[in-house]
Amino acid sequence: FFLWGKMSWWPWREKSNYEKAKDFYLLHQRYFIAGALCTGLLLLSRPRFWRRIPDADSIPVAYWKKRKRITGIVSRVGDGDGFHLYHRPFFHQFFPLPNPLPAKQISVRIAGVDAPECAHFGAPAQPYGEAARDFLRKELVEKKVTLQVLKRDQYGRCVGMAWVKNTFRWKNVSALMLENGLATVYTSSGAEYGGMLQKFEAMEKKAKKQKKGMWRKASSHKESPMEFKKRNKQ
Repeated sequence: FFLWGKMSWWPWREKSNYEKAKDFYLLHQRYFIAGALCTGLLLLSRPRFWRRIPDADSIPVAYWKKRKRITGIVSRVGDGDGFHLYHRPFFHQFFPLPNPLPAKQISVRIAGVDAPECAHFGAPAQPYGEAARDFLRKELVEKKVTLQVLKRDQYGRCVGMAWVKNTFRWKNVSALMLENGLATVYTSSGAEYGGMLQKFEAMEKKAKKQKKGMWRKASSHKESPMEFKKRNKQ
């Protein structure tokens, strides 16, 4: 009986606390390694978790068809209805942003709205064009934005529905511009609204009634961006 008690291989011998702790450690070590391998295989099999999309031309066809969403940081705003997005897939969000950011980024045209025009290509600025751009800069630059890709426009930009994280909730960017009277509902052929056309029209109507933004001035200033562009083409 004395020898049996000393034999570590004997099946019914009670294990010491040290052996129990060692077994516990080895078991969980195996779980950790198996979990890490599974996570690695998942990331490799799903490129959307780690592969960054550098520009609008590089957005996969499946994203357009399924109208998928991507997340990134807004680097700059060019006018009241467009910005540049630095795409940050899930895996990239655990690492700091590169400094400086790459020049190649996704050029985005905000869906469903048309903001007053800024001066460009020799054309004059529309009233509230700079105000709309400055407001959008304040709301978006260096902030996290989720973008639903809808289609490409004739300029190669990604037309998309955007949401910006505002404190504890996500806010639709198109709605922000309409509510503040700094954009109109885009009515050109092929316009995309992401199923929100009626809401957008109600927001524009409310902004007009409350005389916000571009609707605040005299009737001579109450010209839609579409009307302004047509007039300046003549």
